[in-house]
Amino acid sequence: YQGFSLLTANHREVNHPEINKISKRLNCTIEQVIFRFAFQTGMIVLTGTSSQQHMGEDLSIAEFELTSDEMFRIENIAF
Repeated sequence: YQGFSLLTANHREVNHPEINKISKRLNCTIEQVIFRFAFQTGMIVLTGTSSQQHMGEDLSIAEFELTSDEMFRIENIAF
């Protein structure tokens, strides 16, 4: 499964306070939390950035992991 436009197509979810709380705990960006969540669910995360900084941030999602509780909370934001 591929995830594309994860940030722009899910504006309400991306800006949810729970995502912000997780990003603060991990000291990472909200975008990194979203990409890590997708990665941990088995998606291939596709990005369209031309920014070297953003690409570095995108690739650094391999350096941390969301807890099972965080995964559950993110999965249930839309409900």
